Amino acid sequence: QSCMRDLSNQAQELLKQYGELTIQVFKEQTGLTRKFLIPIFEYFDRTRLTIRKGDKRIARKAAD
Repeated sequence: QSCMRDLSNQAQELLKQYGELTIQVFKEQTGLTRKFLIPIFEYFDRTRLTIRKGDKRIARKAAD
């Protein structure tokens, strides 16, 4: 759970910096492969951190 918290924190920082999150940017930041990032992004959507807009994720708060 600590790992997911760390990844969520990284995602929040990138969302603040760029306004959106893509698999490619998060892959470069974390070193994780696409195989792991897809389920992580889906987790971010389920936990209402992000919302999917095409191939990108934006902060859920920005979308509300």
